[in-house]
Parts: sequence; structure tokens; C-alpha cells
Amino acid sequence: MDGVSLAQAVERRWPDVRVVVTSGASRDERLPDQTVYMQKPWRALDVLVQAEHATMAAKAA
Repeated sequence: MDGVSLAQAVERRWPDVRVVVTSGASRDERLPDQTVYMQKPWRALDVLVQAEHATMAAKAA
């Protein structure tokens, strides 16, 4: 299973779960709208920021 398939499966089963997909290629248009795409190479700080955003969104829901 690749990242796109995983993101699609998570969206179907758990629509409130935020997914971050990383790849060296450009963003795949098949990714669900709620999926965060991070192009490689990324910095650890960027991943931490996305985790913080997911935490804040979960608390607001």
C-alpha cells in the first residue's frame, strides 16, 4: 500500500484523522483534500508543526 492508498483508506474509515504524506515526487492529485502533503526533503520542525496543527484541530472538534 502506498501513501495515497493509505490516505484514502484512513479518510473512508476515520474521516477525523489527519494524515501527512511525504514523497520526493509532486503531490498526487488522488490524495484526499484533508491530507497534508510534505515534499521531501523536509525538516523535523516541519513535521512537528504538522503534529501540533493536528492536535489543535482535534481539541477544537
